[in-house]
Amino acid sequence: MARLRILSSGEWDLLAVVTASIIGIIAHVLELIPEGYVISLILLLLALHALHEIGHDMKFDEANEALLSMERRLTGIEPEVKVITGDHFKHGEDLARRNRGTFVWFNTPMTVMRSQEVFDLMLKPAIESESTRRVEFILKPEQKEFFDSFVWPKVQRCRGKEKVAYPKFVPIKENFAFKMIDASEGGDAKEFHLTFLDAPFTITREAEDGSRVVHPKIIFHVLPKSELSKELKEVYLKYAT
Repeated sequence: MARLRILSSGEWDLLAVVTASIIGIIAHVLELIPEGYVISLILLLLALHALHEIGHDMKFDEANEALLSMERRLTGIEPEVKVITGDHFKHGEDLARRNRGTFVWFNTPMTVMRSQEVFDLMLKPAIESESTRRVEFILKPEQKEFFDSFVWPKVQRCRGKEKVAYPKFVPIKENFAFKMIDASEGGDAKEFHLTFLDAPFTITREAEDGSRVVHPKIIFHVLPKSELSKELKEVYLKYAT
């Protein structure tokens, strides 16, 4: 039977940085602390860790090996929240195709849907999927004009358009957005793509016609087993009912 190896002080420091960072991000999602505090917390922890290692004469090679060792230890452990930093459209398409019931867009900036190509990747697969029973939008009132002009007409050209409910436009105080799918046939398991609507999580670009298009830079993939999944479901229910 393999002996359990005790983590070194350097490894414990690295683990503390990762753990505290995740806790900080979740606390921000639940609006317990502002985003600026999260970034400051992570930078402070990293700085303290660096000072600690310098004080203990830890060489670069040793620090690198410690990181690799922790990575090997965490391999095979399924996280409850994954970070997506690239291929956002591809991940969005995969989410749409995995839906097994209701597909919800909550507070999501719709300006990227001006592009037919993006619409065909992010939304059309769910609308035309036989596994999708309903598509819902809960958006801020200021998105209504854009939605009516650029998104709703695209929806009407889709097979399965009758499954798409016209958006509910309501004032939303939360500064985050998410897409929610039913990850199981019964609808009990919810899966999310979550992002914050401010820097550094999103970037705003100017389109050729002068309009502003919001793109996510960092997306949090929240799995059904996460406690955060339950909290986000409660946010949806607060505005949907």
